[in-house]
Amino acid sequence: MHSFGYRANALLTFSLTILALMCAMASLSDNLNSPSPTASVKVLNINRFQKKSTGDDEVGITLDISADLQSLFTWNTKQVFVFLAAEYSTPKNILNQVSLWDGIIPAQDGAKFSIKTKNKYRFIDQGSNLRGRDFNLTLHWHVMPKTGKMFADKLVLPGFRLPEFFPDSDPSSSHQFFVSFQLYPSNPCSSSSPKNQFVLAWFHQNSIAHHSPILELKSKPLFHLLIIANRSY
Repeated sequence: MHSFGYRANALLTFSLTILALMCAMASLSDNLNSPSPTASVKVLNINRFQKKSTGDDEVGITLDISADLQSLFTWNTKQVFVFLAAEYSTPKNILNQVSLWDGIIPAQDGAKFSIKTKNKYRFIDQGSNLRGRDFNLTLHWHVMPKTGKMFADKLVLPGFRLPEFFPDSDPSSSHQFFVSFQLYPSNPCSSSSPKNQFVLAWFHQNSIAHHSPILELKSKPLFHLLIIANRSY
């Protein structure tokens, strides 16, 4: 008869062989799955678009992300890591990739989602290449199985473009306002009034056709000065 140690070793070897075979079958079964994920991303707003003190361009945006990744899940899927990246090319780099948002989906129930969010990570270029730049928003995912090899894929969403100008330097966002200064005698009808005293009246107008006088004076102005300024919002 075989000893207890021999029997225990045989049982352990057989169990490990069956376990390895089951893991291999589970991993191979993922190849039979044909996922068909869908996604759409919209840029709802550009919250910030500026040049940093280092000279690099930076943009902050609000995103509307909708995706259905349920088809990525099988009985062998542990979780799915997903991230959204802005991808564009510059003369210096063929591919620039900036991660804007990411998340971990632990179960199939949460694989269909729609969220509105600001970029989680800063969108900064290595230089001043973002103004007027065309870029893609690409949704990447990595499927992490319970056993077997991890695989990744992506969905490219093209057709996005950043503004040509920073908000503070955009000529289309500049508004003109007019300030008019007029110099009057302080009291032209009084003989006791010193001749070297004057009153400065100013007027503000949002357009040439509309005046909002601060002081109503009847005497004739000595001279008139009109200042036109631009204010950017």
